[in-house]
Amino acid sequence: MLHRRAFSFILMCFVFVTLVSAVAWNQDRVTLNIACDGGANIAPFEWMKDQIEAELPVNIVLHSLPFEEVYSKLKTEFVAET
Repeated sequence: MLHRRAFSFILMCFVFVTLVSAVAWNQDRVTLNIACDGGANIAPFEWMKDQIEAELPVNIVLHSLPFEEVYSKLKTEFVAET
C-alpha cells in the first residue's frame, strides 16, 4: 500500500512539473506555491526543490500544513461533493 502511494505521489509530481514547465515555457520565471501536509509528504519537494529550480524556470515556495487541517477540509469537501 505504501509503495503504491509513493509511486502515485512521485508520478503526480512528475506530471505536475511537466505541465508547469510547458505552461511557463514563454515566461521568465513562475512561482509555484505548493501546500501539503508536512512531514513525509513534503519531503520529496524539499529534496528536489533546488534541482527543479535549476532545470526549470520556476521558483518553488513550500507551505507545510498540519495534517488535521488538510484532512478535515478534504473530508468536508468530499462529503459536500464540491
